[in-house]
Amino acid sequence: MNLKKLRSISQSLIVLGVLLFNTHAYAQEENNFKLDPSTSMLMTGKGPGQDGSINPFTGQDCVAVVANLAKTPFSVRIQQKGIVLRTISVEKKETKRISLGAQEELYIDTPNKTTRFTINYEQPN
Repeated sequence: MNLKKLRSISQSLIVLGVLLFNTHAYAQEENNFKLDPSTSMLMTGKGPGQDGSINPFTGQDCVAVVANLAKTPFSVRIQQKGIVLRTISVEKKETKRISLGAQEELYIDTPNKTTRFTINYEQPN
């Protein structure tokens, strides 16, 4: 392989690496939230353009990892077709792993104080 081809391949790999790193960092940043007091927000379950967070496993079972960054607890509400299936409290500075079915919707319900949290998604083990 000549030096020109090798240089071109290495430059392409560097550009690809930078793009992949920036895409991952951007996706993580998008899943950081701050909600006003007494707010409810749909995070996932309705689909692209309607969800508050990006779930790469939309339409399949997954695990939502919800981390409370605030000093105030809040609730995670899981619904399906308008029926509340369960409500989970996330205490201050706590992280919860919440199993979600393919058709379930995840809402965050804040108390009377501003709430900050992250939400990311994983495949179930």
